[in-house]
Amino acid sequence: MRTWPFLAALLLLASSVAAETRVCVHRDEDGGIMNLHPVRVLLTGKDGTTQEAVLTGGQAACVSVAPGTVKAEARSRRPYDPQATDENECRSNLVSLDARANQEAWLEVTPRSRGSAYVCGWTLYKQETGQASPGGWDSSIVAAVIAAVAALISAWFAYRAPIRAAQVQAKINAEQVVAKFREPLVHAAYNLQSRLYRIAASDIVARLLVNGDPHERQYFEQNTLFVLGQYFAWTEIIRREIQFLDLGQIEKTRKLAELQDSIFDLWQTEGQGCGKAFRIFAGEQRAIGERMIRKTSRGLECIGYGAFSDRFSAGQFPEITRLTRDVTDLATNLPAAKPRLVLVQRALIDLLDFLDPECIRAPRHSRSKI
Repeated sequence: MRTWPFLAALLLLASSVAAETRVCVHRDEDGGIMNLHPVRVLLTGKDGTTQEAVLTGGQAACVSVAPGTVKAEARSRRPYDPQATDENECRSNLVSLDARANQEAWLEVTPRSRGSAYVCGWTLYKQETGQASPGGWDSSIVAAVIAAVAALISAWFAYRAPIRAAQVQAKINAEQVVAKFREPLVHAAYNLQSRLYRIAASDIVARLLVNGDPHERQYFEQNTLFVLGQYFAWTEIIRREIQFLDLGQIEKTRKLAELQDSIFDLWQTEGQGCGKAFRIFAGEQRAIGERMIRKTSRGLECIGYGAFSDRFSAGQFPEITRLTRDVTDLATNLPAAKPRLVLVQRALIDLLDFLDPECIRAPRHSRSKI
């Protein structure tokens, strides 16, 4: 729901009856998480006093100023970067207003964009200056109207503030989780889809598994199992991080969950011609992920290939060891495994396109679907 027109109408009514000099700013609703990114609009009067209005998408605010020239500028932290701390990094153009006595000036602030992507910056627009309020009002009526409008505004914000704050915090928490684990999940998904692509659409099985020497065969089998377990590990880490967050109204995190669920289902289905080769049940997927996780001072992360190799040789991965037979069978019966591997590889490409649409972390030329 767009609330700023309602609030702006109340503010206009209050200013018209009181005939005060005000500068008001409004911001339309933006798309996605940018709607929650706050912007500070700094208003500096001729006496050097600076006031600020802090707005998220769909909000409006007014401040009283002394008549004269008012300079306005919008500033904020860098969007989409949870590590950003500089509140003045992203700035707008500087706008000068002639704030006349008994009139009202309006500004509009919008995030700057390049194509469909928001960038670090804002744009301020001047709108038509309001006229002075008509005279002849009875002072008692003016006072009563002002008091009534002030009460309505106070009641509205008192009702909406805790609800809005909870919604904003939930979205911020969810987006921070996605941002924190985007890099390792992209890396894991890219490595796994690359291995599946090469198994199904290149001669790697013939070169390393069929005609390779013992070391090449062992590396192919063990590394294939590692990239599979690595993906399950990061999927499990993200599941743990977001299990207590309400993702129902957060589009990006809901889409991520849907893509991961699709891959989750493809590993365990016998439909779509998949059969039993590389069939991994839901509990086994989670068990593999759990065994591949380690706790560090930085939090949870996946073990490296060296640690995996040592523990695999020691028989500490029973769920993964069971899949060794499926890998070795690729040498004699690749067609039996191919339907599932193709479906999973295509789903992983969809996940990469969602997490890394600009191909910053995973190159576009290596994202071909089988």
